[in-house]
Amino acid sequence: MNVRISALLLDGRRFPAAPRRSPRPLGWRLLLVAAVLVCPGVARAQLSVESLTGSDTGAYFQDVQDAIKKFATRDIEGTRALLEVAREKSPKLAPPEVLLARMFLSINQASLARAELEKAVKKYPDDPDAYAAMGALALAEGRPAESRQMYVKALQVVKDFQTKKELAKFSNPKRAEKIQTTAYATIGAVDEDRENWIGARGAYKRWVDLDPKSAAAHQRYARALFMSSDLPEAERLAESEKEFTKMNELDPKSPPVELSLANLYRQQKENDKADEQIKKAAKTQAKNIVGQIAVSQYYMMNGQFDEAKQHAEAALKLDPLNVEAKLTLGIIARMTKDYDTAEKYLEQAHLAAPTNIQVNNSLALVLIEKSDKNDNKRALEFAELNARLYPSNTELVATLGWINFRLDRTAEAERELLAVIQANSFTADSAYFVATAFQDQSGRTEQLSQLLTNTLDNGKAFSYRKESEELLAKLKKRLAEKTEKGGSAKRPAGAKTVP
Repeated sequence: MNVRISALLLDGRRFPAAPRRSPRPLGWRLLLVAAVLVCPGVARAQLSVESLTGSDTGAYFQDVQDAIKKFATRDIEGTRALLEVAREKSPKLAPPEVLLARMFLSINQASLARAELEKAVKKYPDDPDAYAAMGALALAEGRPAESRQMYVKALQVVKDFQTKKELAKFSNPKRAEKIQTTAYATIGAVDEDRENWIGARGAYKRWVDLDPKSAAAHQRYARALFMSSDLPEAERLAESEKEFTKMNELDPKSPPVELSLANLYRQQKENDKADEQIKKAAKTQAKNIVGQIAVSQYYMMNGQFDEAKQHAEAALKLDPLNVEAKLTLGIIARMTKDYDTAEKYLEQAHLAAPTNIQVNNSLALVLIEKSDKNDNKRALEFAELNARLYPSNTELVATLGWINFRLDRTAEAERELLAVIQANSFTADSAYFVATAFQDQSGRTEQLSQLLTNTLDNGKAFSYRKESEELLAKLKKRLAEKTEKGGSAKRPAGAKTVP
């Protein structure tokens, strides 16, 4: 979510500023679902009839198209009137308030969207769309319990929507199926984040039944099966393996079955079983580029850089032009501080895929480590371009903030890194960037110490793990001194930090 939303003039007034929230940290599963489910296709500058309604045909098309144009002129009541006409022509369309809420969300105006959804619930209590949209918004704003509750309500209303004769003219099978799919996916994600594996398993099973061609559904169901300790071990392993296999069939680019199982065993700290699975993957994927890269990335994230390099090089031999293989080799070199090798592979990847944001982001982070000022300048150019094109991507914004910090552009660094803090969305690298930049700010020591602790606790390798461990030790020492003295820790003289 972009925390610095420019206000949009509305009939001589301004939309109220988007609320600044500090939601509790969500598990990565919830963040992923939130990114996908909040009005998919709508959260972008260019609205379309299809992104709003799920279709680009129907009697309502022209009215909705005109409403989009009217919304662009900031005529909200005119927009509402056109959407109401569209609903009258096509009762199976989502309520006008829901469509208007999606429009507000497309310009990051969550408070206005929420107000419209509240109106929709009161005006159309038998329509599930408003409940589903409120569930998606609650999830994105860091309120998973409320989100789950809203989606459960949406499912109840969908059932009535499909069975009550008096609601038949409003019933829309396509809309109902989409709501059900989203609801079960979200309920499963919330339960998974709570480690309620029985609940997650049930929800994901319904998702698979509704959308058997979804690789993501099979992947999440497989994970829930594997983690379900109430099932016999042989059964949960066999069933999860079957679902991972189905995922591979539907999406050939998805991780090999053995790698998926290895990751799950590793999370359970059953490292011997994880190693057994990864060795199987290395053999079965010997001639598969995607598989070799996946095995390489597994080793890389677990700090086994020699093995990671071996499999990435094997992938590059299979396809000397493969961008993903070059990117992986570049990241491995960056993580081991071999910046010349990292630059070589990432430059090659950039030439082959000049718009690849991960390549450009990694290249920027390598170039800022070089002593040549021209390289540093290019690092800033890559980071600025990425952040300009994807302002809501906090990983890219954090990179720009870090590079500005390294270049002593403190005002710019503060702006960007504060945006990352406001969004409360961190990668391991960005957690280190924020902690380093704000380490000497009064009142932030405890917060940054917890951030680094959370980052290091998962045991995964990343480029700044050693530096993060050293900084965490420093912050903890300062906290201990503060506790002993009963006052604030002193800022070291001459320390480099943002204001």
